[in-house]
Amino acid sequence: MVGQTSGVSDDASRRADGTDRRPHDPSPDAAASDATRRTYLASERTFLAWFRTALASLALAITIGRVLPEITEGDRRVFQVVGLGFGLVGLGVLVYGAVRERMITRALADGRYVPFPLTALVVLTGAVFVLGIVLVVLIWT
Repeated sequence: MVGQTSGVSDDASRRADGTDRRPHDPSPDAAASDATRRTYLASERTFLAWFRTALASLALAITIGRVLPEITEGDRRVFQVVGLGFGLVGLGVLVYGAVRERMITRALADGRYVPFPLTALVVLTGAVFVLGIVLVVLIWT
């Protein structure tokens, strides 16, 4: 077809509001700006993943601490302690996710990279691992 440079038909290159999907400025500054925008949006999605993880952990805490003792036999205090543990993990994940998001946003503004701290990895993994082992033991006994 004549006049096509991107391999996409003119109709397919238009958004619903009539604006063009194709980039208008192929300069290096535009490409860097687009990459920065995508990086900020990826950081935002990552924060939302932290948020979802925290909510899931809090829901698990309620299930373990309140629902499981009602449908199983045994010491309900143990279930409540494990539920409390998952609740604390959920709150910790929520707070850490917010702190991490701020760290990354500042680093992006300065053109730096902030690696994920080994301490956070060990603490979060260790807490969930220990709670998971206790939960498995509770379910199998």
